[in-house]
Amino acid sequence: IAAAHGRDMAKRMYDLGHEAVDAVEDLVGEFGIDSAGFARVGLVKAAHTERALVAVAAEAEWMKAEMGDGHISLLSRDEVRAELGSDGFVGGALTRGPGCIHPLNYARGLAAGLSARGIRIHEDSPALAIRRERGAVVVETPRGRVRAAQAIIATNAYSDLTGATREMRRTLVPFRSAVLATAPLPPDLAASLLPPGDSYAYVNPD
Repeated sequence: IAAAHGRDMAKRMYDLGHEAVDAVEDLVGEFGIDSAGFARVGLVKAAHTERALVAVAAEAEWMKAEMGDGHISLLSRDEVRAELGSDGFVGGALTRGPGCIHPLNYARGLAAGLSARGIRIHEDSPALAIRRERGAVVVETPRGRVRAAQAIIATNAYSDLTGATREMRRTLVPFRSAVLATAPLPPDLAASLLPPGDSYAYVNPD
């Protein structure tokens, strides 16, 4: 981002990322969503090769120098082992300040909190079209129309389920990620993995 749009824009995006975590934390507290398990934890970016470690270290130093990130530190092989419970990495970096959350419970908690405040939620009712009409916004659905003073499109970056958001697809870029799940682990094995409770990212510069 800094290379393409300048350091100021990169810093703004960096700050937005941290503000987003703060906003989620505030909502969890406001709606009492204990089941979301939100926790401020560290993020370990682990490198499996020396080449990957060079990339991790360079990024960490850039974040310190350009973004003023005082929460990032480099980890040795032994320190990564202590963080992850794995011998498969040569080193890495640890950033303090991110958060972990159970996303489905978070979404359910938001829905329950909004419903309790009298806000109606209509499931299985896709917006087929959105248009302005006589000073209002009209949303077409399969079984009727909704007329409102304003509409908030909150589809994240995945705005291709219907034609209503066709015009937005070229203006949003989804940041994709993958989540792997296992069967419940034996307690002794579970306790040996990520013992400090931090989250983890794998770096492969190849």
